[in-house]
Amino acid sequence: MTAVDFITSAFYDDYTHNDPEPITPEDAAYTMEAWKEEGIEYPPTVTPLLFSRTWNILCKKHTTNK
Repeated sequence: MTAVDFITSAFYDDYTHNDPEPITPEDAAYTMEAWKEEGIEYPPTVTPLLFSRTWNILCKKHTTNK
């Protein structure tokens, strides 16, 4: 699974239960640390910057399709 695939999957999981909001790289780093603590493995190529940028692109698509 690629980093973008993983982030997209996480986004749509959140979208199923919530209304995802844009995040900062700091928010992404916090989430990634929480995943580690919960034992959730993610591709090593996921970085806070990539995570936040991909997530925010998906948020923009989500809000424009309402």
